[in-house]
Amino acid sequence: MKKNLIFAAILIVFVIAIILFFAFKEASVSYESYFYNSDFEFVKYEDETGNITHTLLLSAGFKNNLELYQIPFRYSPYELEGISVEKGIRDKMLASKGFYITLDPDYDVKSVIAAVELSKILSTADFSIFKFPIDSAFTKEREGYDTPVKDCKDATSDVKVIKLLLGSSTRVYSQDNCIIIEGNTYDNLIKSAESLSLTLLTVFP
Repeated sequence: MKKNLIFAAILIVFVIAIILFFAFKEASVSYESYFYNSDFEFVKYEDETGNITHTLLLSAGFKNNLELYQIPFRYSPYELEGISVEKGIRDKMLASKGFYITLDPDYDVKSVIAAVELSKILSTADFSIFKFPIDSAFTKEREGYDTPVKDCKDATSDVKVIKLLLGSSTRVYSQDNCIIIEGNTYDNLIKSAESLSLTLLTVFP
């Protein structure tokens, strides 16, 4: 039976891409630094094909850790300001002991990108920050995969469910212990995920 290695594979590709990105950035990209709300420094990189990355240079004092984090985002914080994120959701999430990130298996691969955007902040990977154990899940069974089936009804205070939802609006909210990341398009689903990430990092209050 096939294992669901989608999230793991994309995370590996993500790490390799970041390594190559910084290895060759001097020769292949232009960049400029800017500050958001005076406190958070971002570097905007543009490669030869016009692809743009906004990399957050997170304060060395974040979480009382001396390490300097460099976290790439697809969108600048200015592009994400209009997305509604439920007040208090950061505290609710950081009180967890782990997460399931779940989505409809029929969704486009772009929905997995949204999951990766969260995983790079929350997971136990070396490049991540909060170091929560995270498992991937589907909202329904898919033939040929032994991926767990999880939805909001399965969320607990210790192990919350993060549900990626292609819906009618673009926002982040919760239903009890379920965190719902909604977008009315796949691109906006990624934007909602990044907006939540910036909230977790206190870039957004």
